[in-house]
Amino acid sequence: GIDFDRYIKYANQETAVVLQAESSEAVDNINDIVKLKGIDAILIGPYDLSASLGKPGEIDHPVVQAAINKIIKTCQNAKLAMGFFGVTPESVLPYKQKGFTLLTIGMDTAFLINAAQEMLSKMKK
Repeated sequence: GIDFDRYIKYANQETAVVLQAESSEAVDNINDIVKLKGIDAILIGPYDLSASLGKPGEIDHPVVQAAINKIIKTCQNAKLAMGFFGVTPESVLPYKQKGFTLLTIGMDTAFLINAAQEMLSKMKK
């Protein structure tokens, strides 16, 4: 092993701190959030955000898009990296084009279901 002081230095250098913005409270406080020391990126969770804004699942709703755009503009002004969660590659590509560097695609449950369906399909042959 390595000594504790060396570990702390290494861990601090090698660990990314990514905050999730997925509530109306996060949107209301985004100007203060981006000023927090040590943050490496903000990840937008559009589905939880849409639910928090009273528009569950309606990520294209103008209210949700306005909140997402507020987060984007604030992060850009703070020169803070941005991330976005989407269910499909097509849903995150527009955010890649907007300069997002952290893109999360898919859900663990969907991956498990798809893998199980594929195995069952092979077993039925």
